[in-house]
Amino acid sequence: MEWLRECGLDCVDEALCVFVDVVEGENSCTVIHIHSYCTADGLHRETSQHAVVYE
Repeated sequence: MEWLRECGLDCVDEALCVFVDVVEGENSCTVIHIHSYCTADGLHRETSQHAVVYE
């Protein structure tokens, strides 16, 4: 997570989620929520991305 912050992203949040898999039962995953407000061309745009990392 720290390397994402070092790349100049304005806000990086991490949360734990639990989901139910029909075959394997209950599993957990990490949801990474990334906000970036400044682009490489110097313009300010709000973007938001989600990445789900299954454990």
